[in-house]
Amino acid sequence: MGGASAINIVVGLVRNKATALILGPAGIGVIGLLLGLVATIAGIAGLGIGNAAVQQIASDDDTMAQARARRALWQLTLALTLTGALATWFLRRPLAGLVLGDEHKSWQVGWLAIAVGLTIWSAGLVAVLNGLRRLRDLAGAQVLGALLGTILGIAAMVIWHEDGILAYVVAAPLAAVIASAWFVARLPRQPAVGGVPWLVMAPMLQLGIPLMMGGIMLSLGALAIRALIGTRIGAAELGSFTAAWTLSVTYVGFVLGAMGTDYLPRLTSVIGDRQAACLSINEQAEISLLLALPVMLGMQSAAPWVVWLLYSKEFAGAVDVLRWLIVADVLKIVAWPLGFIIIAQARAKSFLALEVATLGVTLGVMILLVDQVGIRAAGIGYCASYLFYTIIVAALAYRSLGWRPTNAMLWLTSAGLASTIALGFLGSFNPLAGLLLGSAATVLTGLYSMYRLLQLDAMPDIVLKALDMIGIRNISIINDTVPK
Repeated sequence: MGGASAINIVVGLVRNKATALILGPAGIGVIGLLLGLVATIAGIAGLGIGNAAVQQIASDDDTMAQARARRALWQLTLALTLTGALATWFLRRPLAGLVLGDEHKSWQVGWLAIAVGLTIWSAGLVAVLNGLRRLRDLAGAQVLGALLGTILGIAAMVIWHEDGILAYVVAAPLAAVIASAWFVARLPRQPAVGGVPWLVMAPMLQLGIPLMMGGIMLSLGALAIRALIGTRIGAAELGSFTAAWTLSVTYVGFVLGAMGTDYLPRLTSVIGDRQAACLSINEQAEISLLLALPVMLGMQSAAPWVVWLLYSKEFAGAVDVLRWLIVADVLKIVAWPLGFIIIAQARAKSFLALEVATLGVTLGVMILLVDQVGIRAAGIGYCASYLFYTIIVAALAYRSLGWRPTNAMLWLTSAGLASTIALGFLGSFNPLAGLLLGSAATVLTGLYSMYRLLQLDAMPDIVLKALDMIGIRNISIINDTVPK
């Protein structure tokens, strides 16, 4: 999954660069707004069934029970796909006025009905692969979908320029459906089951609806922030924020994507065993930090050049907000393994309450600071909200499982926060000094991460083979601790 995410990152960077060169900051801002609208509507209409189905399929060891869960998922997904698409079409005029500020653009929102329906259907397909832990198939679907979506999206912009924005937005979910459906069709045939009783659907809806509402909070929050920036500061600044946000989500996605795919089913299967669950949480957090910290330090060190290289000089405003988002990402890496406890335990009300509170922190800070510091207020808001989120989920984990962080987890988190903050401030005053010092910190952190991952036997096989070829695993300092 990490390898698939890494490929998706490269593909996403190519897509972002092409979009930036063809459309500029204003076009990036419009795409971000439309994608946010699609995510919000699909999140509402999807009722969180995708995530709930992963939890239910993963918790069932019986083949017939899994077959009934999959049948229930297909029936619900079909109904929700049609509902979401039709609702988008019939509400296109008020949505255009609310989000785009012009009801005459309702035809654009109407076309988004296709993207909404495809997004919901894709979530159902992914849930089957994820719940059955078909990780290789899921990784293949992600890579194939990203490649196909990028080819279709870039082709639409090259041919139609600004008029191709709608095709660009539709291309990604269309490619995801095609790729996921191909891998699902290759699964072994499931046992025949009769009509799916309400008792099978009820648990999905009972957990899915609060998950959906929590997802809505996230989507609405992102949409509100974009709307606030667009109305108070302007379209160009909105494009810069969108660029920074996209980079933040993309570079750390190779860790969070793998975590959400593999870790949730694994944690769900052991959540009844407090000791095993705590061990899984701490292992996941430490390994995720080891994988992500070198990348975070590298991004923080080279932020101005990364933005210029992957977008253009017109996106210079994205650098400051990106620095704050990188600090927030350190907390995100730590908080996610803890936050998944709530879903694994099917504590729907707690999940919803926490998402609402976290969104309130983000928007509150944003509203207070946006007129004073511009789009940096969004980055500061995300830092504050993830600090709040981390404290709350740590308290919940301690209360429900007796969880305590390991020394390694505490040390890595403290070092990550201190180094990203220090490099961020240094780079703001002297970008070249930040680059030089940050590059050294990145190399040292990368070497330590590799050493520690080797100790934990957590390095991918392909990397181990490469290390064997160049003889690194024969170095005496790790020879006694690393399994061969």
